[in-house]
Amino acid sequence: MSFIIMAIIPAGTNTNSVTLISLSFSSTAAAFHVYRGANPIQLLRIASNVAIAQQFIDNGATPLLMGPPDYNYDHANFYWRLELQPPESVDIYCASTVGNSTLNMLPAEYNGATVRITEGTGAGQEQIVAANTATTVTTTTNWSVEPDATSVFLVADSSWQFGASSSSSPVSFVVPNREGVTVHVSGRAANVSDDEASYELSPLTSWQISGSAGDILDSDIPGLPAFGLFPNGRGGIEAVSVGFTSLTNTRTISAGTLVLGYWDELNGPSTVMLTASMGTGDIAFTVTAAVSAAAGDLVQIDSEIMVVQQAVTAGTTFEVARASHGTSAAIHTIPVGVYFLEQKTFIMPFVQDFLAVRPAEAMLIRCPYPTCGSRRPTCSSQIHEETARWQCKVLRPPAILACGHYRAANCPFRWRAPWRSKPTLLRRF
Repeated sequence: MSFIIMAIIPAGTNTNSVTLISLSFSSTAAAFHVYRGANPIQLLRIASNVAIAQQFIDNGATPLLMGPPDYNYDHANFYWRLELQPPESVDIYCASTVGNSTLNMLPAEYNGATVRITEGTGAGQEQIVAANTATTVTTTTNWSVEPDATSVFLVADSSWQFGASSSSSPVSFVVPNREGVTVHVSGRAANVSDDEASYELSPLTSWQISGSAGDILDSDIPGLPAFGLFPNGRGGIEAVSVGFTSLTNTRTISAGTLVLGYWDELNGPSTVMLTASMGTGDIAFTVTAAVSAAAGDLVQIDSEIMVVQQAVTAGTTFEVARASHGTSAAIHTIPVGVYFLEQKTFIMPFVQDFLAVRPAEAMLIRCPYPTCGSRRPTCSSQIHEETARWQCKVLRPPAILACGHYRAANCPFRWRAPWRSKPTLLRRF
């Protein structure tokens, strides 16, 4: 700003004019702008690129939504980083940890990365990850504001990559073309000396990359998946052969949710019994002991699964939806036990594009056998017309699966290839 002049306008009229006289400019000046406002920090432009002259008359020009130049701003620098773990609500937290009990992260996968609180208590904080388990991230230093159950967190790259610098929009820069991945963009104001505004005070936005083919992301929720459950003999189970009969709206799937309803066998048989037999059309039952249940809880009687329709606190009568989870409504004759099942939720992450492999493409995957360093291509033909042979250096000979894929006959590892056909439970090799 060259100079500021205070002008007093008489009250009660709106036909006044202000004349600026004896204007002086440098010899290199070609034009000038004029601003007007109630005070020096509320100025808006009223004239642009006015020819050099000794005076200027303001007859009540309409102000534009343009402020004067900011001596602290000359351009903006833009940086980017990739998001490694999408936002999750917090249910595990303390002074130096944050996590979610349903996650299934690979231990130590994010060591050295950045964990950020995006919403709720402590939003905007970032810390370096010291270590992580399947469900919890531990930071190198304590949080300034400890997160709580209202918080949401994510994990991102540990460092920012420079994208572009510009004093006007639009701004373009290149990021890796990884379809479905979220990229964070930080825009930071800078002066002529390239001194930047604080990162914490600068805007941070995120964008999901749609890939080279344009916006071909899913438009709706996917259909129901098909999968198998395999008891591993160590008190646990494996979810195997996950797939869909149709790949519509499955392109951007990055994780699956598995909800297990179960009865703890250490409790022994249920001591809660039906007070009267149930027919196939009954939608309520009464039990011998008071039980509490929430709407949506699962109940098993004989081999039939039912869903509680209304919450009951220390009650004996329950309204249910019959024949749930693929079971059939049946007659239940007393005496028969009633099992109020516990539920546990697991989040199962998938590798990028797990369900989006295109026909006639192949990718190299390392043989999982510990002492074998060979790689084999996986067949991605939609109808398995193409086959891909690989041979483990340790376990021979290879065995052919029903779809035409090859696998080492004695390999103890389960193949979780992204097949497009309706999945079937594989036998253990």
